[in-house]
Amino acid sequence: MRATLPAGPGAAQEARALARASLCATGMGEDDVNATLMVVHELVENAIQHGLHGPEHEVRVECDAADGALRVRVANDSLPGVVTTHWSHPPTGHGHPLGRGRGLRIVTSLCSSVEVELVGPSVVVTATVATTGDR
Repeated sequence: MRATLPAGPGAAQEARALARASLCATGMGEDDVNATLMVVHELVENAIQHGLHGPEHEVRVECDAADGALRVRVANDSLPGVVTTHWSHPPTGHGHPLGRGRGLRIVTSLCSSVEVELVGPSVVVTATVATTGDR
């Protein structure tokens, strides 16, 4: 599945719906589908939150199954001067909302690998979800 979506409200939900249709067509187990959809949703939300957003900007989403694993790749239009390829767990307290910062923990708990790289002006996150067949 490949999609280019406006970087705004509804993008994560649309990416999930497109990924669900694609994954269900593969015969993948429900638990593996749900784990992958959670990764898609979190990565798209993060791409929008931490990149340029609005109808003039895009989020690109890919979801491919191969060799017993599922690869999710999300790219955004990055903020000039604020680009990083290092993800860290955000601190709590000291002015940071306590209800934020769970996305990275969710993604890393469901994936065997997560890579962040710069490709031109975009931050690209590639996550590999190891499928279990009956998770």
